[in-house]
Amino acid sequence: MVAELKENEAIVIEYFSVTGTRSIARQYFIRGGAEKLLTAHRNLVEVRNLVPHVVSKQLLGDLVLSPEEVLGLESLLVFYAARIPGTSRTRDTIQVEFYRDGTRVGQFSYQDDTGFTQDKDSEETRARTRGKVNDLIMDSLLTFRQIDERIRAAEAGRR
Repeated sequence: MVAELKENEAIVIEYFSVTGTRSIARQYFIRGGAEKLLTAHRNLVEVRNLVPHVVSKQLLGDLVLSPEEVLGLESLLVFYAARIPGTSRTRDTIQVEFYRDGTRVGQFSYQDDTGFTQDKDSEETRARTRGKVNDLIMDSLLTFRQIDERIRAAEAGRR
């Protein structure tokens, strides 16, 4: 998990979200150590033969993760790992890779079409996630949209 990353460890999260013809793609790189540093890129994706391909990247910025943000990211990964079935028009695909000393040591892939991360605090969402994801995890869950907002705020503060 994110909280336990050591100096020689990293996590790469590839996030791809599609709603109709609109898509969002991000890459989050988290370096371990005493401080967890997250670097985010906005990926421009082109779909060829129904397979998304990254054609360019734009740096969004860096963020030193607070303990609350580390917990929020871990909660987000626990939510995706629950693999809750859904029927939302939005489908998120998440690939998580774990690295130690530059070598990949693990990989997980998730798909989510619940839309629950967008309205995680609503009573309807909570009722549908109970028994699959603990309410404490839903309370602390930090969405990719929230991460992007925090990175933008941190970058604006540096200027």
